[in-house]
Amino acid sequence: MERPEVSDGERAFIAKRRRLRIIIGALLGLGLVLGIATGIDSARIGSGGAISPGVAVIGVIVMLAGVLGGSWFYFREIDELDLRDNLIAATVGLYFYALVYPCWYALSRGGIAPKTNPEMIFVATLVVVTLTYFWKRWRP
Repeated sequence: MERPEVSDGERAFIAKRRRLRIIIGALLGLGLVLGIATGIDSARIGSGGAISPGVAVIGVIVMLAGVLGGSWFYFREIDELDLRDNLIAATVGLYFYALVYPCWYALSRGGIAPKTNPEMIFVATLVVVTLTYFWKRWRP
């Protein structure tokens, strides 16, 4: 059986999808390398989670370059619908953070809630952004 002819549009779509997978894979790989490096450094100095200043600086530089560069490449490759979904998810995440932190802070200052936990708010914000993105993407 012969393979059907692939149009130029289909070739472009396949190439774009491949580039997106490479970008996402590279960013995941970069995160994995950073996580392993900080874990090894933390175990090496035996500090219960702390890392050496050199590893911290290198990690921050690599993370900034990876997130900023990766975002630039990613947003060049996606279509307008995916861009819209990203914009909505980022906006919802910003609203979530802008509401949760000051409310929690005010309640903690009033003695009603425990002291604010920035790591928990950061992770919760990422979860909200991710859930919003996939909700917008899969919802017609």
